[in-house]
Amino acid sequence: MRKKLEVGQQLGSGIVGTFYKATLKGEKPIEYTLKVIEDLKQVSKQREFLRSIELQWSLVHPAILQLFCFSMPTADNDQFSIVTEFVPNGFLKELLAMFKKVCNSPKSRIVS
Repeated sequence: MRKKLEVGQQLGSGIVGTFYKATLKGEKPIEYTLKVIEDLKQVSKQREFLRSIELQWSLVHPAILQLFCFSMPTADNDQFSIVTEFVPNGFLKELLAMFKKVCNSPKSRIVS
């Protein structure tokens, strides 16, 4: 699948890796998020990666990004990567911060 993805702009980066906006080539382009995992040379980190893939694959919930595929290193590509659904409109951290402000507002409190 990685060869069919057109990797676009970098969305962000963190301790574990870098996130990119990617588009699946075809009649009707579909947007995804590509996460390229860095520094998984240790076997324990590889096991952790596989465990997280197993967990995310089995979870189906509107609040959890759907996992579409993942890749392991091959002869022509030495990266671990994950492809998930793309969610536009900013970062989850910003959304949660906004939600926290609304919930902590005096106007949002339930009066009994």
